[in-house]
Amino acid sequence: MNKKNVSILLICGSHRQDSMTRVAMQTLQGRLSLQGADCEIFDPSAGCASVCGVMLSNEQHQSLLEAVARSSAVVLCTPEYNGSFSALIKSIIEHLGYPSTLSGKPTALLGVAAGGIGAVKALEHLQSVCLHNGAVVIPPYVSIHHVDQQFDRQGNCTNDKIIQLLDALVLSLLAFVRR
Repeated sequence: MNKKNVSILLICGSHRQDSMTRVAMQTLQGRLSLQGADCEIFDPSAGCASVCGVMLSNEQHQSLLEAVARSSAVVLCTPEYNGSFSALIKSIIEHLGYPSTLSGKPTALLGVAAGGIGAVKALEHLQSVCLHNGAVVIPPYVSIHHVDQQFDRQGNCTNDKIIQLLDALVLSLLAFVRR
């Protein structure tokens, strides 16, 4: 495989500092780094929340647009809330405009959920929105079920099957970008 250096932007779809979305995203970041990818995280947790959704400051908005534009690929990380992805991820996608900065961008999806089937519904919805915006959604997406049971207190994944799923996502994304 070509070892062309790539830049991956990971976007966190949770405001909570102690969120399992963030823990799973950081695990994925580590797996990407092991394969030589340069990773950047966009974490809007310092943003302003409005009653009807999430608003990014002008500075955050510009930072987001620039980060997506300069990245080789994007990973959207979301918790599943009520059978869909987070309002924060929806707001971030809306801040990318239309036509979207995601258009033509290789995009991977990571979802977490407390339930037994994982974030399958959230990722189905998110994939549809990404495709509508012209993103090139790279399979496989990763859905982590019973997320609160998959990581220890230090944030280390304790489930080898989840590590294998994350590694499959990493290899697929990097193979696509490096082709």
